[in-house]
Amino acid sequence: MGEVVEKKLPRPAFEVLRKARETILAHRMLRGGEKVILAVSGGPDSLVLLDVMFRLREDFRLGLEVFHVDHGLRPGCEVDAAYVNKVAAGYGLPFSCCKAEVRRTGPEGESLSPEEAARAARYRAFEKRLRESRADRVALGHQADDRVETMLMRLCGGAGPRALASSVPPLRGPFFRPLIRVWRSEIEEYLPSLPFPPLEDPSNRDLSIPRNRIRHVVIPFLAREVNPGVKYSLLRALDLLDEGLGAKTGLGAEIGEGPFLLRSPAEEGGSRYLPMDVYLARDRAGRNQLLHALLLELGVRPSYRLVKDLGRNVCEGRAGNRMDLPGGIVAVNEYDRVLFLREGKEKPSAPGSVETVPEEEGEYGFPLLSMKLYLRFEEAGGTASYPADAWEALLDRELLDFPLRLRRLMPGDRFRPLGAPGSRKVRDFLIDAKVPRRLRGEILALLSGERIAWLPGLRISDEFKVTERTRRSVRLRAEPLDHP
Repeated sequence: MGEVVEKKLPRPAFEVLRKARETILAHRMLRGGEKVILAVSGGPDSLVLLDVMFRLREDFRLGLEVFHVDHGLRPGCEVDAAYVNKVAAGYGLPFSCCKAEVRRTGPEGESLSPEEAARAARYRAFEKRLRESRADRVALGHQADDRVETMLMRLCGGAGPRALASSVPPLRGPFFRPLIRVWRSEIEEYLPSLPFPPLEDPSNRDLSIPRNRIRHVVIPFLAREVNPGVKYSLLRALDLLDEGLGAKTGLGAEIGEGPFLLRSPAEEGGSRYLPMDVYLARDRAGRNQLLHALLLELGVRPSYRLVKDLGRNVCEGRAGNRMDLPGGIVAVNEYDRVLFLREGKEKPSAPGSVETVPEEEGEYGFPLLSMKLYLRFEEAGGTASYPADAWEALLDRELLDFPLRLRRLMPGDRFRPLGAPGSRKVRDFLIDAKVPRRLRGEILALLSGERIAWLPGLRISDEFKVTERTRRSVRLRAEPLDHP
């Protein structure tokens, strides 16, 4: 059992965790349920990677393994391996290590620098461990500075646009880099939150290594003499180059002619929306082209920053994420779609009102709750058959405490959904059911005493279900008062 206790992260470290999660979602690095190998050298980047993925393991239902490659290139490599083993044990994660064979010649007989040879040896070790462990992915600790440094090295070597655009990509084959949008300065701010201090590699200060000269000499010079934000500008240039190549080669796919937005049903307000699968089916260039076109359709001027923020923060963000657009438009992530609402279209939750449902058959209207309820008693017999429509409920009459009550949800509400082993917070149930946040204030609860018996339109409580022992049942049907 590990000794690491997950403590609440301070704000800077939490931002790193947030960025990593958003990067995983934006690039579809994980679907959920994978076995992931964490490449851990023991340095700062890799230990932050380990801590971040450990904190995200339940969100993505991951099986994790710590893997260390011993290059044997300098004294103390065995000590590093033993330390990473200790760190893995602290997290309660399995550990494996490989002594890599570093070859100074490439596959076609070309000579390799020590750094190139070590990199090739690492990737051979990763691929071998993937096969042996039957894992799905390998997580690497590269961050945004690595990407900029690689671009500059390739630029100085005369690389073309395609080679520049592929400088340390977020995802390639089974390898993914969740920290690729995180800067080294942010990694350093995360370090005090780690349960184990990172190892320091003295070779990172060796200016005879070209990458170190780029890192410690060239970039600081450019920041001092040319542009203080040179790193951010270079990363943006990389993104633009990547997107431009995608558009040029057709990777983004033709977006065709508009309209690009669908219209929701009248009972949902007739707002326009973008289906999420249409957006996610495209590569980065295609996604940006699509957002550019639909913003024009909405009458919004599509600036570079607006397209970028809408894609990253809403389309590729968490469900419920929202963003104000020019012209009084609000974009909201609603799980399987992005909804574009005009200001004032969102219905505010009505004030709290509790209505009584008597123990009598009939039709009852509740204007304050905008709901109509039909109630009918039945004699039960044989095996229970539950209604297929979630707006209809069949409950055991003898388990109900009349008069029933109908009200909006309240903070802290709990119930036991049909088929669930125990009770849970209604809020958690709604998240799992992918009910958009803006609609949760409109959901009603039918109560028997103080217990929720039914959430109309969603699920009945397991406590009031009809069974083979039921003698008398109650059939209920709910409809909005403005239902056609």
